[in-house]
Amino acid sequence: MTASIIDGGWQLCIIDNGPGILAEHQPFIFNRFYRLPSGDRHEVKGYGIGLAQVKTLLLKMNGQIRLDSNPVKGITFTLTFKC
Repeated sequence: MTASIIDGGWQLCIIDNGPGILAEHQPFIFNRFYRLPSGDRHEVKGYGIGLAQVKTLLLKMNGQIRLDSNPVKGITFTLTFKC
């Protein structure tokens, strides 16, 4: 995780070195109750609301969230906060 000051605000980058998210799923990842398909098993518990709540909160704070995914390197979530 890194934080940096940018013009007009600041950014927080959260890096995950997991398997990444396929491009076909990325447009939906911030939708409420969306979970990545994993066949008939769900090894990770949850309801798919966490990222939707983060995005809603950031929008109310005049911020934004961006996802950059690489199947080899993992995922980077960039949260931008405007002052």
